[in-house]
Amino acid sequence: MSHRDAVFIVGGILAGGLGTRLGHVEKAGLRVGGVSLLTRCVRLLQRQCDAVTLIAPLPSAEFPDTICDPGLGPGEAIATALSEMPRQYSGATHLLTVSVDSYLLPADFTETMLDALTRGAADVAIGQFEDNEYPVNALWRLEAVAPAARDGAARSRGRSVRSLYDDLKSTRVNFARADGLDPFTNVNTMHDLVTAQRHFRRHPDSPQKS
Repeated sequence: MSHRDAVFIVGGILAGGLGTRLGHVEKAGLRVGGVSLLTRCVRLLQRQCDAVTLIAPLPSAEFPDTICDPGLGPGEAIATALSEMPRQYSGATHLLTVSVDSYLLPADFTETMLDALTRGAADVAIGQFEDNEYPVNALWRLEAVAPAARDGAARSRGRSVRSLYDDLKSTRVNFARADGLDPFTNVNTMHDLVTAQRHFRRHPDSPQKS
């Protein structure tokens, strides 16, 4: 039996950023390659996960299936989603979290993360590029993580993402692209947005291209 046969993975798209360096725009609605970042991310995860949900302070008209986070940063958003998983997705075994503006995520991101998590008998797999960790882009084993997230929710506010797995067994999964680009690149500034637009003009057949 493969690793995938025994699991149900929910893809959770974190979309609570304020876009302060982009003029306080909603990043999820920004269009790259003619498609919004949210739609691009939803389509990618729908090909890799068993279900997809948005993790954001407010529901989106574009994608109404939403877990509402408290708007206190990515750590609290992920903690809220982890604690909500047993109620909203009773059969779920894992939560894959990604940032809505990670437009270069690989087409095999979920499978690679699951393989590393299983082989390492870990509770959390963290995405990494070279020496940089990206804890928002992670795969969480709900049986181990959800109870701690639920219990901690009443005690702490404004937690970092790293604090969620300090006491858990974690593994890092280093991703590399043939073109040398960071697969966890975000859109935080106007320069980043222009770079994303250029990428899809140059690579119209990219897996992330609609």
